[in-house]
Amino acid sequence: IVLDLRNSYGYLASEHIDLFRASRSDFLSISLVGKPNSNAIEHERNRLLPARQRDDTLRAYRKPIAILIDSSTRGAAELLAYQLAKLDRVTTVGEPTLGRLGSYQRDGGVETLVENLENNLNKSLDGGFLDYSAADRVLIDGNVFEGIGVKPKRNAPFPFETVSRGDPQFQVAVNVLMGVI
Repeated sequence: IVLDLRNSYGYLASEHIDLFRASRSDFLSISLVGKPNSNAIEHERNRLLPARQRDDTLRAYRKPIAILIDSSTRGAAELLAYQLAKLDRVTTVGEPTLGRLGSYQRDGGVETLVENLENNLNKSLDGGFLDYSAADRVLIDGNVFEGIGVKPKRNAPFPFETVSRGDPQFQVAVNVLMGVI
């Protein structure tokens, strides 16, 4: 499987990860620093990864996987790439992500990236502005993720100046998988 997360932001639920992992033993942990209110921490953790029981009838895909990422892979798609990259059989290919888990502010109202894109899909900002608020208090597995993101195991820049019909990052991903098989 080549999972293309380039130019993605998406939604992440534990069920998405369950498709590729046989257990939840090393699920990423999401925590907030600087807030003594533990309810806020639990709320954030549950919002991003609901604490539902794993479906034991679901068989996880156990063959090699290549994941395509780039600087436009954001939010939940970055977290999915990060979580799956913990597996030895998964190779991330492409360019580093930016580590953007924050929210966007539009004309004084805070919206998530998804809400903002949905609200403005067919209309312009009408002279408004978008301001990004970094999620610098959010820790993933105890480490700052904002501004760091996911570094690919195989760096493969996409040459936008080259005119060709192929996708060089996808070709690197296929070559990685062929080398494993």
